[in-house]
Amino acid sequence: MHGSRIVSTVSKSSRFLSTVQRRSPSAVPFLPFSRLIPSTSPLRTASSATPKSHQSTLFEIATKTKEEFEKMKSVAEYGAWVSPITSDVAAGSDIQFAGLERDDCMSEASNTIYWLENRPAEGGRSVICSWNPKDRTIVPWTPKEFTVKTKVHEYGGGAYCVFKGVIYFVNKSDQQIYMQKSPADPPHPVTKPDPYRRFADLHYSVKFNCLLAVCEDKGDRKSAQERSEVEYQHTKAKTIPDNYIVSIDVATGDLKCLVHGADFYACPRTTSFLDGALVWMEWNIPNMPWDDTSIKWAMLNGSLSAPAPDRIYTLKADNGKTDVAFTFPEFTSNGEVLYISDEDNWWNLWKTNLAQTRKVCLERISKDLCHPLWIFGMHSYCVVPKPEKDNLLVALTYGDQLTMFKSTKYDDKEVFIHQPIPSGFFHHYYYVEAVQTGIYAIGYDAKTPMTLFYYDFASGKVTNIRSSSECNLDGYLSEPEEIEIPTTNNEVAYGYYYPPVNKDYVAPEGTAPPLLVKMHGGPTSRAYAQMKFSIQFYTSRGFGVLDVNYRGSSGYGRQFRQQLNQKWGVSDVEDAVNGAKFLVGEGKADPNRLCITGGSAGGLSVLNALLHHDTFKAGASHYGVTDLEALVAETHKFELRYLDILVGPYPATKSVYEQRSPIHNKEKLKCPVIFFQGTDDFIVPPSQSERMFEVMKAKGLPSAFVLFEGEGHGFTKKENIKKCLDTEYAFYVKVFGIFAPYVTCDVQFENV
Repeated sequence: MHGSRIVSTVSKSSRFLSTVQRRSPSAVPFLPFSRLIPSTSPLRTASSATPKSHQSTLFEIATKTKEEFEKMKSVAEYGAWVSPITSDVAAGSDIQFAGLERDDCMSEASNTIYWLENRPAEGGRSVICSWNPKDRTIVPWTPKEFTVKTKVHEYGGGAYCVFKGVIYFVNKSDQQIYMQKSPADPPHPVTKPDPYRRFADLHYSVKFNCLLAVCEDKGDRKSAQERSEVEYQHTKAKTIPDNYIVSIDVATGDLKCLVHGADFYACPRTTSFLDGALVWMEWNIPNMPWDDTSIKWAMLNGSLSAPAPDRIYTLKADNGKTDVAFTFPEFTSNGEVLYISDEDNWWNLWKTNLAQTRKVCLERISKDLCHPLWIFGMHSYCVVPKPEKDNLLVALTYGDQLTMFKSTKYDDKEVFIHQPIPSGFFHHYYYVEAVQTGIYAIGYDAKTPMTLFYYDFASGKVTNIRSSSECNLDGYLSEPEEIEIPTTNNEVAYGYYYPPVNKDYVAPEGTAPPLLVKMHGGPTSRAYAQMKFSIQFYTSRGFGVLDVNYRGSSGYGRQFRQQLNQKWGVSDVEDAVNGAKFLVGEGKADPNRLCITGGSAGGLSVLNALLHHDTFKAGASHYGVTDLEALVAETHKFELRYLDILVGPYPATKSVYEQRSPIHNKEKLKCPVIFFQGTDDFIVPPSQSERMFEVMKAKGLPSAFVLFEGEGHGFTKKENIKKCLDTEYAFYVKVFGIFAPYVTCDVQFENV
């Protein structure tokens, strides 16, 4: 196309179209299909007709060469703007921070920070890096033949820890634990080969000189309740794995089962300041770790035997509630327990002594301190290892602010002094680590990518260490506005609206932009006001984007989180629809160019919005749920009974499952949908998307099914992320009749 003359097909007449073809047959490589079908077709109503007053302007633009078009850079319809934020930039520029860890050995080396970064440009490989205030050099550790990732719960997390300069990590390919003594040394295996065991939430116990981990065991062995030693043996696999806490001898690889009996475990932690103490978190089916959990602790003997039942103690809520989501326990320097509790609706930070005679909330605030435990290893607070007698220092990312709390005595009572840390960022992610000399955290805002930084206690200076993206795109970045969305039952939902922004273009007067509504997964997750290239890719092309925090999202307290209980597939959909209508009413979106996209649980929201409402004209489902009954039958242990809470007990509420399953409402399909899926998805199997795609083909509706080999629940490889962006955007261009002559796509759309 480079240098060729582009001729518009704005006119509907066949005479004009034939003229276009005579001038340059190759000049229109990607015509929207709404321009090629009869005006009486139902699909034609899905696009906005170009106002006659703008046809001449668009014709002038269209008859320019690409070079002339880029030099002109003035009026172009929304959705057709040329942007420097290409799919290559969006897919390959970002790394993702997946965890911060310090060295638990109290020495000068413990001032070093370690982090895990996911690199799409390296095939989605996860690599451990380090940095310290003395050398100020980023040091990668993980050799190319390794990638650091655990598959426990399928979502992973907590895949490494550090002690005395040695990194212990889980390798993705075999799920075994390795140790690496320096960046130059090759990793050596710690655990013995076993195809059925996975490990996560690694912690090095200084007290017992061993690793602690959560073990997910699919081997058909003696039940966890009957064993104290964990034998290595190769047996057939179980459908439902056991979960338990193990100790691991780093010299021999021998395992011991320390705690068992619950369905799930997380956060095994010990302290060197209290003899033999172990704290952990546990919960049972059908609860998820944000519903009803327990925090327990026990005293272990020197031989690391499993504690007797009468030596295990259970945390109780200060207000006496029994349905509380306790999470993320940690010992203080004097042997007390810090934990996060939503007993007062919000996930706030608490502290108790082991006898539970002194419980205190460090600060009651109407913000959630933490993110739901979808993955292991997140920690939004940490104890500062400063040797100040009788004082507790805690660094935490409280909502948006980075803060340090210092305990002191006032009238013989313990009080906490709140000290904000001036990092220079408006928001901070749910990872923070403190060392003797300062604090490490991850900051961001709407126009600044995720940035790992170091705050020095002595100087008060902030050093930016690593940014998730190094692109300079001033003038092309959209800043979101948080909005309240009036919705059903006189309730509200929330969202971040990103308006179209591109310094090189304006749209014709009197037009409104297409709107892409994004639905996050989970559904117990949330959208953040952060710079995402997947969003800026669209806004810099002239789309508005609404990132919805529908009822049931986290970040707004327990009561809001539970508003989706029994209503998944209904309330989330209503909030998406009402969010789009709200922006149409504000004049910020074209009602005939509304589209919706989402992944996993968000994919279910997408399909139900298209099935049961007429608001959206197209959609994209990324590894989305289409059959709730199949999900019950095919999903993994972690979410085995999740739908009991979100939909209802199965099979008692079978009819509800059918009503909310897109596959059972296929006769209502009426607009284009595209599906993206990974072959190795064990959470939402590819068969769900493929069945829906076959229905679309049979009904003669425009669709495509894009399957990525080797990808799981979410895409990690640059080339696949890139293809997703290009293909989905091209799909909307065709659906909405947007004149974007430079858009290319190598995916064959069915029924076009």
